[in-house]
Amino acid sequence: MRRIILLYVLLVFGYKVHAQEKLFSLFPSTEYDTSYIKSYYDKLIGNLYIPAKFVNFGVHSVDNNAFLNYEPNGRSALGFEGSYKWLSAGFSFKLPIADKSVQKYGHTESFDLQFNFNLRRVVIDLYFQVYSGFYLSNMDDYFNSWNFENHYPKTDLSVLNLGIMANYVYNYKKFSYKAALNLTERQNKSAGSFITGGYFFLNQMHSDSTIVPSFAAPYFQGILGLQKIGTVNIGFLCGYTFTFVLNDNFFINLGLTPGFGLYSINAIDRADYPINFDVHSAIILQTRFSFIYQKERFFMALIGVYGTQTSLGKSDYSVSFGHGHTKFSVGYRFDFPDRILKYRKNKLKNNL
Repeated sequence: MRRIILLYVLLVFGYKVHAQEKLFSLFPSTEYDTSYIKSYYDKLIGNLYIPAKFVNFGVHSVDNNAFLNYEPNGRSALGFEGSYKWLSAGFSFKLPIADKSVQKYGHTESFDLQFNFNLRRVVIDLYFQVYSGFYLSNMDDYFNSWNFENHYPKTDLSVLNLGIMANYVYNYKKFSYKAALNLTERQNKSAGSFITGGYFFLNQMHSDSTIVPSFAAPYFQGILGLQKIGTVNIGFLCGYTFTFVLNDNFFINLGLTPGFGLYSINAIDRADYPINFDVHSAIILQTRFSFIYQKERFFMALIGVYGTQTSLGKSDYSVSFGHGHTKFSVGYRFDFPDRILKYRKNKLKNNL
């Protein structure tokens, strides 16, 4: 029953509205250099895609240079998306996980909504991620061989990410994020832009038992009983993005946006006693990339958006939360029926 409800919610909320400039008079659609940007605003764009959503939680021992990095098992899915003008609608189904993988990495339950609004001047990312069931992804840091039966599954570990990131694109007349990430436009010439903005995140980690395994205990003596963490992170961003137009068919976009902000953290051990991390600031790093092959109608693309928050302070330990996704898609730009009918009417009129 839980799976049915989750699938229903994903189908409903999967109807993502990629807000475009025609919805807001503040961002007129004609305000760009057509020698640099070509619009496919009148096309119906359909694509099959394989998304892989991303979340993680980690604790770093500064003095011992030891790290515990927990990730969920099974993040692949298969989906379909269609776009026309300012509206995009899509849905995806999570792919099944092999029993052998579950035995080695554990089982993960997740609810993951990520919305990316790529406007002419503004880019907004929204995150609502709830994951339960993780495994220790860096077991090789503690053992000399990969020949161990499992990666320390933590079925009682849950992580919540709730946040928003907003960026302003300065060179919006020549650079297009919709060409790099949505493919509703095309970058005709190489161009880049400085971007600035801000972010706000709420993060939580909860486990019924300590997150520090026995084999890592010597490196994390100060937080051996750590079970719960709650953080609030707010700050500003400043970075740069660039799209390389290699030729008529190949395009690469790379963007890096670091940020710095105020950080509040509350941590509790298994005896419900507070743990003082003594941190009041954090850095955040967001990376966007896309590798695109496209003709006038057909396209293939690998697109990714990643973000990591890491606490800073005098403490011997730092905490990090990660979020994001990658997506491989294959698609086609169709003439919308209204345009086809108009073309046929004009042809018929000319023949009379």
